Amino acid sequence: MDQRLQFLSSYQKKEMSVADLCREYGISRPTGYRWINRYNETGPEGLVDRSSRPHGCSHATLEPVENAILALRAKHPPGARGSSRQGWRCYSQTSCGLQPVRLATF
Repeated sequence: MDQRLQFLSSYQKKEMSVADLCREYGISRPTGYRWINRYNETGPEGLVDRSSRPHGCSHATLEPVENAILALRAKHPPGARGSSRQGWRCYSQTSCGLQPVRLATF
């Protein structure tokens, strides 16, 4: 954070161009402009590191489906021969019709 504040202090003094400042501080120009824009938008709070973690996952398994699979595995734990197949058949007949891609693989 100190480096960012020093960078912005030098930027505000108009001592050098942004490209020269970025070169001096060892950062890319897009990063330099990102720091400048964040500082202009939110002040010093905008210079704090932000998480790069995604906010969500579009291809995640839906919670009802996940709960159904967990319930199925609890009722018919894997291990015994045919238990997974029996569990899938039992579940597909009584519930929402969730089935594996190919039942013959079980």
